[in-house]
Amino acid sequence: MEPALSLLAEILSADSFLNVWYWIFLAVIWAHLSHYTLGIGHHDVLQAKRAGGEFMADFEAVVEIKLRRGLEALRDYGTLLVGIMAFFLSVFSVTGFLFGFELMQAVAILWFFICIYGMITWRFMSKLEADAPKGQELSKRFSRHQNAKQLIGFLSLLFTAFYGVARATLNYQL
Repeated sequence: MEPALSLLAEILSADSFLNVWYWIFLAVIWAHLSHYTLGIGHHDVLQAKRAGGEFMADFEAVVEIKLRRGLEALRDYGTLLVGIMAFFLSVFSVTGFLFGFELMQAVAILWFFICIYGMITWRFMSKLEADAPKGQELSKRFSRHQNAKQLIGFLSLLFTAFYGVARATLNYQL
């Protein structure tokens, strides 16, 4: 096989847990999801916390706008969104685990942890709306939420790695 076709076959391989591209994708997804909260980068939270003043006022204004828009969308489409997320989790899980399609197993595991991420973000937004924190308290809550998202990402990577190694070991032994 030509080298270019061999590389393309490797990239498109369905052996997700043994494919470096899957792991790169997984790392990029979790890095992005853990860095941004409500579309606000963690560097903006840190800058507002450190500098205060005008930076904090800008941060509070952006949070208020993003929170209002996000909660409005969740109130209008939240039930539909939960239904779609559950549908896709079911489809990925059934095709992956029941029918043994490895790529769908990998996607189901990722999707499961993304659903958890979505639930804690929804809860975070609801608490922000109820408490309406300002200043340093707001930045502390954002930092705590980012830590929770990083923990979910870490657990996702850890679980996926253990599952992938166990699956590869079982396949190798058979």
